[in-house]
Amino acid sequence: MTTKSFFAAALGLALGCFLQAGLAGGEKKKPQPAKDIIFADELVNADLKDTVLTDSFRKTYTVKLEKHRLYQIILTSKAFSPHVRLENAAREQIDAAGGKLGVASIHVRPAKTDDYEIIATSQNGGAMGKFTLVVKEIPGDDGKPIEVKNENGKGVFQGKLLKTDPIYKGGKKHKMLLFQMEAGKTYQIDMTSNAFDSYLYLESPSGKYITEDDDGGGFPSARIIHKATDAGLYRIACTYFSPATGDFKVTIRQTD
Repeated sequence: MTTKSFFAAALGLALGCFLQAGLAGGEKKKPQPAKDIIFADELVNADLKDTVLTDSFRKTYTVKLEKHRLYQIILTSKAFSPHVRLENAAREQIDAAGGKLGVASIHVRPAKTDDYEIIATSQNGGAMGKFTLVVKEIPGDDGKPIEVKNENGKGVFQGKLLKTDPIYKGGKKHKMLLFQMEAGKTYQIDMTSNAFDSYLYLESPSGKYITEDDDGGGFPSARIIHKATDAGLYRIACTYFSPATGDFKVTIRQTD
């Protein structure tokens, strides 16, 4: 696919996303009148510098995302290597990705309905130029998390990864579990499978990324040990290292 045809395809994604958006931090920008949010914009030397990629200029957009719905955020540019980042209202990073071939893309399923900020910037220093930002909802998948009951600090879930499961980071299929943790307590999370190489992600109750693991339990099992700073339902994304389907088991236990 040529660069020109890719940009045409990206702009043609205008289906199925009911959002409201505006440019954060001063001037306001109205999205095009489409169900997807599409911004055609430009990084210029009058823009603010990014707070993470500090040599790069940025533009910041505020969008309302709905709880448990799956969204894809796509930043494309022919002028620079794009980098897109999503933050919650407290300016905590939810996810981020860069792209070497003019495309940076992330998938997100918000833990709650709220306003979120999308930062469009460049991976290569102070590069400037035009870009397109698309926020689209992926329909047909409610992707509701599964709560694992906490019984005296322990929980067990047995499930199966399917081709129809929702997409998580990097386009991976996953099951999302919820588990109640107490502040100040440490928990060990183990994922095992005879069908694939297990991979775990852990998020805070607000959906903030905490950590991830591939072979912490010994290949091909994943293990995360985490001391909870806040009480609440922590989010455990159960997925694979390489694309696969099959049965798996997750055990959670309080260690102190």
